[in-house]
Amino acid sequence: YLARASNIRENTQGRFDPTGRLNEHAAPLTEDHPPSPPAPLPKGDSALTSRVAVLLTEEDLHSESWNLEADVVGCACLKRSKVATVEGPAARFCEGALEDGLRRADGHFGSSGEHIAPEDVAHWALQCGVTEVVTAFAPAGPIARVLDDLQQELARDRIRLVRVQRPFDARTWPHAKAGFFKLREKIPQLIADAP
Repeated sequence: YLARASNIRENTQGRFDPTGRLNEHAAPLTEDHPPSPPAPLPKGDSALTSRVAVLLTEEDLHSESWNLEADVVGCACLKRSKVATVEGPAARFCEGALEDGLRRADGHFGSSGEHIAPEDVAHWALQCGVTEVVTAFAPAGPIARVLDDLQQELARDRIRLVRVQRPFDARTWPHAKAGFFKLREKIPQLIADAP
């Protein structure tokens, strides 16, 4: 599907008009075969120490559901990615969600949190005095790539990145194979089946 300036202009009732800013004649994508179904979700990690720090990301801000059995001595939230313009509704929504997630984590764990950049996580963890940083399991996408890089960086300081996974994540993953709208149809039943 190619985005067309005329379609955008018409469907936004003239609010947006990207005329001249889109490649409306791009070559079609070529693929030898349809993408394979998602592999089974790898198992998440468990914290091994009794003191951890919690790192939230914009993809999972519900740390209250991570079922941690360790003492949380610090909370932080990765600064938001540049998925939206600096200003505007999407950016404000993302900033509000990050603030809400960090506030709830602070209340749940009884700690004080902050927003940090990925390159500052190792220093923050060392300041917290922990050897494990716990975050939500992100199997694919931009946050997964950030966490992969972060895992290597933390390892240089002998800090382990623990990616927790809830049972709900494992039940949802098999349905995440054809975009959000196909998954959305399954959400009511997934919630009803939740213990």
